Amino acid sequence: MMQCLIVSGDREARDLVKVGLEQTGVFEIETAEDGWAFEMVKAKPFRLVVVDTALGGDGVELLRSVRAAMPNAELLLIARDKGDGRPQAKDKQEFGVYAFLPFPIDATEFFKTIARLVDRLNAGAAAAA
Repeated sequence: MMQCLIVSGDREARDLVKVGLEQTGVFEIETAEDGWAFEMVKAKPFRLVVVDTALGGDGVELLRSVRAAMPNAELLLIARDKGDGRPQAKDKQEFGVYAFLPFPIDATEFFKTIARLVDRLNAGAAAAA
């Protein structure tokens, strides 16, 4: 099983993402609010990190920390209001974000995104073997 960290202060968003990832049967999931996320990223080699851009702390700093600590981790962003100055499309290149999940999260699109991501992770694992 692959390690996954979900970082969100929004319980509803965190729960939906957690349920969707658990249904794949691929991920061992931990959740955190922004205060604990920095410490958790340092402690474990997560394969997938889901970050909510509405974090009370600094989402950009968290993305930098994740990318520095785990250059091969996949990142998903839960994208809130595009006008709020938080991480957006330009960060897809800078941080290597796999996909944005618009908020409120559409369950159907979310599950499609997760299915594509799981296929990508499995293909990468098969190629490395």
